Amino acid sequence: MQNLKNIIKKPIKMSLKENLNYMTVAYLKEVAEKYEVNKVYKMKKQELVDILAERILDKNYLISNIAAFEERMDYDKFFFGIEADDSVIALGYSQIGVSFMYDIGDGNVKSIIPDELANIINNLDINEVNLVKARYSLVFNYIRAFSNLYGVYEKNVLISTFNKQNEEAGVQPLTSEEFEYCLHKYNMFNEEVGFNGVEVIGSALCVSEDDYKKVVEGQKGKEYYIPAKEELLKYSNEYYIKKTQYYDDLYAYLMKVVNDKDIVNELMIAIYSNCVMDSFTIDLLLARLELLGVRYNNLGQAQELLALCIKFSNNTHKWINRGWTASDLSKHSSKPNSSVISTKVGRNDPCPCGSGKKYKKCCGR
Repeated sequence: MQNLKNIIKKPIKMSLKENLNYMTVAYLKEVAEKYEVNKVYKMKKQELVDILAERILDKNYLISNIAAFEERMDYDKFFFGIEADDSVIALGYSQIGVSFMYDIGDGNVKSIIPDELANIINNLDINEVNLVKARYSLVFNYIRAFSNLYGVYEKNVLISTFNKQNEEAGVQPLTSEEFEYCLHKYNMFNEEVGFNGVEVIGSALCVSEDDYKKVVEGQKGKEYYIPAKEELLKYSNEYYIKKTQYYDDLYAYLMKVVNDKDIVNELMIAIYSNCVMDSFTIDLLLARLELLGVRYNNLGQAQELLALCIKFSNNTHKWINRGWTASDLSKHSSKPNSSVISTKVGRNDPCPCGSGKKYKKCCGR
């Protein structure tokens, strides 16, 4: 959301240009990019103010940006029950130059919408805004789902999947140009995803080049696992975990040793997230359990937990497998790197917990 440094500590003005003139060049450039102004890095402050005053008052640009912000509010409310309060709404609208926040003293902030902008907003056709928002919602949820299921994926795969899964419903086909436009709008109010012209890179992989390379290398030669639309879009919720027998078994074990539903739910999300990224290690889980008062005298006592975690991991949809589980690939592929982790480990084999030690010197003790 908008940085607090953009709160105005000057007399309140009610015209758009006057408010824009109050703002920093950095703020103006950020907003200009949201209104598709080209070459903002070359512009001086007055140029930015002039072109923004024109773009923000343009109904089409305004509807597009308002719809993108409201889509995010609807998403948070639907999946997480988060109802945006007035301050969140004011901060969101300030990101697109619709509202401006003033310090009125005693720690209080007043949000205003310039007069000429308020007149336009009051006369907007709500149906027109909702149509744009509905389109964004559908495309954005595919972006979210693909990012959560694959980590990194090709733009054209999302587009073709979108069009195939929505053809019978008579939904307007998604073009490459519209997808890139929607991706730009998506990044305005969501965790930013990367894009190199071919691949879309989920936010978690944007922060680590090593993790990105690991996933891309693991995906080589593998087809995409693409579930039906209803199942696919469940992955638009970053906390969605497909409930399987392996999930139930691990959940039941953790409930037995922790006996706190909220904590177990947090543990399952953490385990799942690490399995998805193929980075789960049993020692981190054991350390977390020890903090909760669950102590194993030796790692050999954790055999049941280790076996349950391995089965859960083998049946988790992973980024390095382009959404397939290791169990799926072991059934349908002859590739050596698609084999599952066995729950039967030789004493001199690497320990499946990920510690790097031999099994006999780690969990096999």
